[in-house]
Amino acid sequence: MKSLRPSGVADRTGARAAAPGRTVCGFARSSYHLMGRDCGFADGIDDCMDAGGRATPGAVAEARAARHGWCDCGFTMVELVITILIVGVLAVAVVPRFFSANVFETRGYYDYVMSTLRYAQKTAIAQRRVVYAKLDTSNGQVSLCFANPTATCSIDVKKPTGETPYVVNAPSGVTLSLSPSLTSANNTMFFDARGRPYLSTDSEPTDTSSTSNFNTLTITITGSEDTRTITVEKESGYVRS
Repeated sequence: MKSLRPSGVADRTGARAAAPGRTVCGFARSSYHLMGRDCGFADGIDDCMDAGGRATPGAVAEARAARHGWCDCGFTMVELVITILIVGVLAVAVVPRFFSANVFETRGYYDYVMSTLRYAQKTAIAQRRVVYAKLDTSNGQVSLCFANPTATCSIDVKKPTGETPYVVNAPSGVTLSLSPSLTSANNTMFFDARGRPYLSTDSEPTDTSSTSNFNTLTITITGSEDTRTITVEKESGYVRS
């Protein structure tokens, strides 16, 4: 736990380190303050000589260190205890998260579902046609379609990359739930050409008729260590966290 570093004490008095107890003790005292500037020593050498007039092992060690221009430095018990406590807290609270992929998978799925619903609304507005979003709570699958997907989608929505179908699958250990339930097959909704949300059981709007029974929807995504929610507003269809 201890390290050596230069103390700035010259070697010109090195020969004194080999002298009897009093000389060694005097040399240690004279060099103590110089070493203190580097090592954080206190005021002086206590009990430098024993009853027989011989330098104590501590004084000899200090004189020897000063002779070679090095000082013996380390940590206090308080510093060690505090360091151990900090490492212990990090080990319990932080480190386990780096070894659990579920946290990252839950966040990734949450971001993907939110971006999918926003993409559905923007596509409906840009192409002036309805876009259906199926939120299957049985397996967490989210998909987009231009036709009501009662069973399978007959007209796929293309991904931004041009690929089809547009499907998002939930990772293992991550679930999707809705509040309130969309009360339709596989919990399906759609956005009209103005971006307004509807239930799949609602009639597609026309220039003369536009009735939506959609209520503000809360989508809850739950993982083993994280839970996040997405809200789809009733009138505007705004998708937010």
